[in-house]
Amino acid sequence: RSLDFEACRNFQVDNFDPWTTYDGDGYGTWGISGADFENSGYTGSFIAFNASRTDPPLGENWAAHGGNRCGICFAATDGNNSTTTDTNNDWLMSTAVTLGSNSSFSFWAKSVSSSYIERFKVLVSTTNNNTSSFTKISAGNYIEPSTEWTQYTYNLSAYDGQTIYRS
Repeated sequence: RSLDFEACRNFQVDNFDPWTTYDGDGYGTWGISGADFENSGYTGSFIAFNASRTDPPLGENWAAHGGNRCGICFAATDGNNSTTTDTNNDWLMSTAVTLGSNSSFSFWAKSVSSSYIERFKVLVSTTNNNTSSFTKISAGNYIEPSTEWTQYTYNLSAYDGQTIYRS
């Protein structure tokens, strides 16, 4: 199943039914200097971000790939909002999906600034959506998206006919 953040309300944190989230670090997040928005500094995994609804509205670097909203995972802080933690432990996981043939998984991602390059991994589970059940299918230790929207597609044909979860 797909996830379209357009169906979410502005600045909604987590609860992106039918997808689930997991906030393993449990820390609050950074906000954006010079911009206010609902749930800034949230504790959670992802936020349905609408750059045109911040005060003041943010520029093109923050705009969604299509529509008004995109899912953003802000960097976590040490709990005192003073330093960034080594890594976030935030997950966005699909519900169970039974694959057909020649299966694949696609999404769009980008970093907002070349000063703060994002990192993510793509994982699959064939058992459940517990974080310990996932196996990484993306190359290297992590992916670092550029500052331009880029489509990422992963071949899932090795899982054809199986029920999987994606993260």
